[in-house]
Amino acid sequence: MIATPPTTVAIAEATTDAETESATPCFTIEFELADTGRRRYRFEPRHNGAGWWRFEDAWTGTEWECLDRQVATDASLSIDGIAVLED
Repeated sequence: MIATPPTTVAIAEATTDAETESATPCFTIEFELADTGRRRYRFEPRHNGAGWWRFEDAWTGTEWECLDRQVATDASLSIDGIAVLED
């Protein structure tokens, strides 16, 4: 059986942008590091320019704290080698 990519991408829990709906979805990657705890990278399309905002957040135990934000000029997401989202 050939795996087909899902038609939706996991959307970030909360957006930092005032616009909550977009033709280009946001996506979040969460992970746990042995030395710093739970972290996540959120990618949200920039509405005032090309590319994406890449946020790095850390879990404080009660909420996500934004540690860094940078512009990513290009982003793509694949799962098991299957492209789910391409910019």
